[in-house]
Amino acid sequence: QGRAAEGPPRDADRAVVRAGAGGEGEKARIGFPALNGRLYESPFGSQLYMVFDEHKRCLATGDAWPDPVSLEKGKYTVRLHVRHHKASVLEGLKTLVMVLKTPLSKAIAVTAYSSYTNAVLKASKFTRKRLYSKQSTCLYLSAGSMASGTAPGSVLVGSIKFGKDEGGAKDVIEHDIMAIVPPKPPTASKAKSQVGGADAKKKKKKQPKTAAAGAEGGSDDNGTDEKEAESGFEDEIGKAVRAAKLAYISKLKDEKLSKALDSKVVNELLSVANNDEKRAVYEMKVKAYKSLKEHDKVVEACDMLLGCIDATKVAAFYGVKRPAASAQDENQKKESKEMEKDKKALVFAYISKASALMELAKAELDKVKAEAGKTGSGKDARLSQDWNDRFKKGLDDVLKWADEKKDKKALAPLQMFSLLAKGQNGKALKQLLASLKANPRDKDLMAQRTKVLSYLGWDDWNKELFSLW
Repeated sequence: QGRAAEGPPRDADRAVVRAGAGGEGEKARIGFPALNGRLYESPFGSQLYMVFDEHKRCLATGDAWPDPVSLEKGKYTVRLHVRHHKASVLEGLKTLVMVLKTPLSKAIAVTAYSSYTNAVLKASKFTRKRLYSKQSTCLYLSAGSMASGTAPGSVLVGSIKFGKDEGGAKDVIEHDIMAIVPPKPPTASKAKSQVGGADAKKKKKKQPKTAAAGAEGGSDDNGTDEKEAESGFEDEIGKAVRAAKLAYISKLKDEKLSKALDSKVVNELLSVANNDEKRAVYEMKVKAYKSLKEHDKVVEACDMLLGCIDATKVAAFYGVKRPAASAQDENQKKESKEMEKDKKALVFAYISKASALMELAKAELDKVKAEAGKTGSGKDARLSQDWNDRFKKGLDDVLKWADEKKDKKALAPLQMFSLLAKGQNGKALKQLLASLKANPRDKDLMAQRTKVLSYLGWDDWNKELFSLW
């Protein structure tokens, strides 16, 4: 005898369903065709199902005649309670089929044809036809497209009406119709590869005969095709191997990562890689050198990465007003996607380069401040003109491409250091305090505040703030 346990469902006896194909608050019916519609003649003592949401709340219950259940978009668990005096019978219900009926987001229109051939060829449609008593005709229905949310194997249920309402006398006959959603058709590229594969098999079978013909002086087209196919296969393997090497190196840390970056493996990758692969290698180098805090090498890697991107082309693309995404054709969407990828790479490279230059310039400025502090002029010490120009150019490049809102977190420290490099310590402190107000627990900002106060000669403030902290 099966019994319904109290409380939420357990993992051992539940079926998970998802709702949402027909919109928010859709009316769904949960049924078990093998059990529903039978009460006294049913071999089982009772049947009851319960619907739980993700928070294990029971939202609805039902029996042999399921009622519609209002379900918001989300994930639900259905638990079925069935009674029988034999445990073996209940064991057989473990693979019981459950059916979830949900409304479509919109009706699917079907077209009627007078013959099967016309339905397949999408030829002449069925026109109006008068039928006399005991006379019949055939209709062949075809759906142009399926509604969103319908998966292959789903069963679509609807109705079709015949006749019309004339003079108040209803002469309309309605019939139920159903259809099974077929598998999705393959894309053009996949279909082409399948055809190519079939052709390759045919050519492979004919290879001995073709080779003999070639020996007699005939053409060897099949051999050429096979060589080209083999060459393409080797290229794919080469790309996969290079991608695996790059992924492995990027996971290394500390000393192992440092050795790997200077190894022959990386140089070999760059020597045979295409432009996209080179970009991936240089992006990996930038991230790796940043983690190792080797700022000189970060600058070098950023310059190499920037050399792989046509910045002029990206600037020209974004300098012209583009149509909305919904109004773009396939080629325009593809170009927009490529340009967006290039722009992100440019912003990443310029910000990384400017940040590395900032760290190098910070070390230089600390030296200048320390030397000037010995003579009592530490407050007025500034960065050398050469370093100032290098950092300024790096910051200018960032400001050309970065978005002030999206990249605000990366821009703030660069702009603040620009003020420090010019000797505008008061403005730098003001900006730093604004950043600290937004992120009061940021240790990097606190350390920077200590330095700025020291530059200003306000060491007493540092002591006071340290005691408060």
